[in-house]
Order: sequence, then C-alpha cells, then structure tokens
Amino acid sequence: MCAKANWTVMATFSYHDPITGFPYARVESCVDGLLHKGTGTPYFYLMKDGTPMQNIKKCNNVTLSYSEAEFNDIKSCTVSPTSDPENPLCSRLMLYGNSYEVTDKAEHQMAQSALFTRHPIMKDFPPGHQFTVYGFKLSYIYLLDFYGGAVSIDIADYYNV
Repeated sequence: MCAKANWTVMATFSYHDPITGFPYARVESCVDGLLHKGTGTPYFYLMKDGTPMQNIKKCNNVTLSYSEAEFNDIKSCTVSPTSDPENPLCSRLMLYGNSYEVTDKAEHQMAQSALFTRHPIMKDFPPGHQFTVYGFKLSYIYLLDFYGGAVSIDIADYYNV
C-alpha cells in the first residue's frame, strides 16, 4: 500500500495555541522510493519550518495513515449500499515512528528523484521555503484489512515483502 500511495495522512502532536496537545493531522504527498522499486520507507518533501516539522522538533512521534480508498480501484472501498471506506475490507495501514532529515547523499538523491517523478510540481516549490527531503523510521506497524481489529506487523516482515 505504501508503494502505491501518492499521499498519506501525517499526524503529529500540536504545539500551537489553541490546539496544543491535540493531534495535528494533514495530508502529505509521499513516495517510498522510485516507481516499482519501493523501499518501504516513506519519504516526504516538507518545509523545514512548516507546522508538521515545528511539531516534530518538539515531539518526534509521528503516525502515518494510509487507506486503500485512495486508489479508486478497490470495490470494498467505494461508497455504496454494500461498502464504504470505513469497511474493514478497505485496508488501512498505520505506521508509527519518527521523521528524519535525509542527509545520506545516495538516499537523498533516490528519495528526491522519486518525489519529483511522482509529484512533478515539487520541483517548482519556492527555494526560499526551505523544502527538505525527510524519511520515516518505523517503530510499529498496524494493518486493518479484515473484521476483528488491526493486527501488528513485524517490521522485518514489512520490509521483506
């Protein structure tokens, strides 16, 4: 799901009044590597001083939430009398971990190339806004893809898919 997704919902803890302490969630464009060569590691192109990064500087606990509903080709995800994006058969993947600035030259080149290929408008983002490539280090993974609740996925198993 991470390899196919063009966006995810990134949630951090807010440190901005009047919502200090509340979850702060917003859609962020993402990739997990070059097309058909996914790494499993989510990458982002974010402003260094944007709200998510301001929050992350104070508490680097981040949740990424993916849904098959994004793909528009999953029957169990369409809104109809028999299905809905909230239907457990419309899979959801929750990744928990920490964001990091990508400083390794090879990783940065790969991630930025993947981001600019999948999201071409990013090449034209204003340089003065300090957009930077960030990666995501996984700590926990939960998958909801059937009735009965989410299941924990071993990180090694996730990367070996």
